[in-house]
Amino acid sequence: MNRDLADSASHRRMTVAFYRVWASEIARVIAGQTATILLPWFILHMVPNPAWYGEALMLYTLPRAVGTWATGRLTVRWSALRVLTASAGLSALALAFLAVLLGWHGAPLVTVVIGAALLSFAEGLYFPAIGTAVPQVVAKGQWSLANTILQGTYQLGRVVVAGGVTALWVFVPEWGWLVVAAAVMAVAALLPPGWRVRRHQADESAAHGTAPVRLPWRDARWVVLAVLTTGVTLGYMGPTVVGLPLFVRTVLHASGAIYARLIMAEALGAVLAIGVLFLHSHQRIPLVLLLASMGVGGALWGTLAIVPNVWWAFGAMGLSMACFTWANVQSLSIIQHWFSGQQLGPVMSTLWMVTTVGGPVSIGLAGVALAVFPVAVLFWGGAAVILLCLGVVGVWWACHPTALGDRVTGVAQGKADKYILVRYNLCRYNRRR
Repeated sequence: MNRDLADSASHRRMTVAFYRVWASEIARVIAGQTATILLPWFILHMVPNPAWYGEALMLYTLPRAVGTWATGRLTVRWSALRVLTASAGLSALALAFLAVLLGWHGAPLVTVVIGAALLSFAEGLYFPAIGTAVPQVVAKGQWSLANTILQGTYQLGRVVVAGGVTALWVFVPEWGWLVVAAAVMAVAALLPPGWRVRRHQADESAAHGTAPVRLPWRDARWVVLAVLTTGVTLGYMGPTVVGLPLFVRTVLHASGAIYARLIMAEALGAVLAIGVLFLHSHQRIPLVLLLASMGVGGALWGTLAIVPNVWWAFGAMGLSMACFTWANVQSLSIIQHWFSGQQLGPVMSTLWMVTTVGGPVSIGLAGVALAVFPVAVLFWGGAAVILLCLGVVGVWWACHPTALGDRVTGVAQGKADKYILVRYNLCRYNRRR
């Protein structure tokens, strides 16, 4: 009885902790998306030669990869909440520094590089940490709902912040936007809960015998996730960043306003996926449904360039993004269930490393491909890469049906977790024998 009351009280504390993490996420999205809009514009005006602009943006991703790698090491010793606080604090300092440089018209380029590198490193810390923090602040049955809320906040924030900055651009100087972003990011650093959550999570991990794992190279589940992440990153990033503007201009023969509408379609598709996720956030989703969603998204992505029509492109862009967003949020929940305790941080870190490094690689390959092939081939090739990775995973899974372990379909969260735990303990008992 007393233990049940203690667990209930702990559950309430975790719920309050999640709301504080959510409030921090809202503030971070406002500041981060403002910086995302302004920073490329800022860098374009600071580089002495416009031809260096692409190289400058690619170098911007290198500190982010370092930060992503560091998160896997930090979350083994620290709470993910500490990493979130450190990330927001470093971002606030970097944004304030860049605001000073933007107001100082004669600022040396090297100082801009230092400020942008610090901001990029802080962003690299954040993305793996937020997925690792969810199991530390909410009960297991609410992980899927928590992921949906946080991802929904991010997707809605992109739309709202972009519209707000666009409407108020002429009324606020550029350095003023960065000052506002720095102040809001500082608030985001103060909102995550304290350190007691880490002690609770560490004790729970020790009770279940969870040992620190640096990198599960030999874990089939990690390999499957890495292959899927690589396929979507390579197949989607390059065509979006390089191919979409060129497709609008040369194939659709449209203006920048149409390009903006296609980006808006992408955001609306993500919001649609978040709405669908709320309908079944209390249930575990089978892996086969996750793979099917990614396959449909990849196929829709390939059809975008088949018909040179604005409305066709609008629909394909939105629906493909809806499938990818749905699969992305579900994959977070699957990762959190597959890898618990101190395993989770390194796994999140390495998967985000794949995304961080794969993005520039995909963009570079897309640029090379455009020198040989028409722009439509980028979308067809991207879809082929996604479907190829899905096919490899599907064939391997068919040959090893028990390797991934979890085949529970359509079962409520509590029943599914109980079933998996019983089966896991039986497997451990058989191995010991």
